[in-house]
Amino acid sequence: MARILLIDDEARFRSLLAAGLRRAGHQATTACDGLEAVVKFRVERFDLVITDIVMPRMDGIETIRALRQTEVTVPIIAMSEVTCGDRGLYLKAALALGADATLEKPFSLAELQNLVQQALAIPTRDLATLWYR
Repeated sequence: MARILLIDDEARFRSLLAAGLRRAGHQATTACDGLEAVVKFRVERFDLVITDIVMPRMDGIETIRALRQTEVTVPIIAMSEVTCGDRGLYLKAALALGADATLEKPFSLAELQNLVQQALAIPTRDLATLWYR
């Protein structure tokens, strides 16, 4: 299956998602923030990146921009909680700056796996703006 880089600052959430991806047959490598992810991305090759937006040290927006400077074709899924105050602005910004798809927290493992399958099956240029939910 796919080699996936999963980035989230919440350890329990990151572990849960990684376990779900592994159960689906993928190889999941994790990073706790964008800085760690960029280092791993430079060393290893990944088929897909899933990143949270709100993180310390290097947030998801900065991470997406850094990854796009290195690799323009890898699909990137951005995830974030949408609040009344932000109305999904973080996810819209992620799309504008290089994410291929978004996922609104909270979501189920089934929703994540469905979006992962879609992202891996469609050429990056055709992903456009896959909104899940």
